[in-house]
Amino acid sequence: MSQTDALPLVVDNLSFRYRDRDELAIRDVSFELEAGKVLLIAGASGCGKTTLIRCIIGWESPNADHNPHN
Repeated sequence: MSQTDALPLVVDNLSFRYRDRDELAIRDVSFELEAGKVLLIAGASGCGKTTLIRCIIGWESPNADHNPHN
């Protein structure tokens, strides 16, 4: 599959909450990234960068309560 045939990465209103927390770790994140483009995710420690990536690649279930200790 060439870059011109590749589908974009679409994230639409992604939210994530750890079950043991009241606040959302990620709230309503949306973006579309075309094939061949680069996205920089930057922020302070603990702001949800890794959690966002884990949701995108399927290691966490977005828009759902989650308890990492189960």
